Amino acid sequence: ALFSVHGRRYTLGDFFREFKELPEEYRKNVDSYEKKKELVEQLIARELLLEKQGDGSDTGEPRPLLRTRQ
Repeated sequence: ALFSVHGRRYTLGDFFREFKELPEEYRKNVDSYEKKKELVEQLIARELLLEKQGDGSDTGEPRPLLRTRQ
């Protein structure tokens, strides 16, 4: 697993599957190892916040990691 949050495992495959769905402009800005590492840290922080808020979707399955504004 790339990381886990309270038993939910997120793999490298989960990360890249979601990453590929981001707009190309955004992906171009996350082009180095350090920037990808920062993105993962942001994702972990977001997952912890969502868990703390209790969004009601605790199915045990990973949530989409990256969400874009539509």
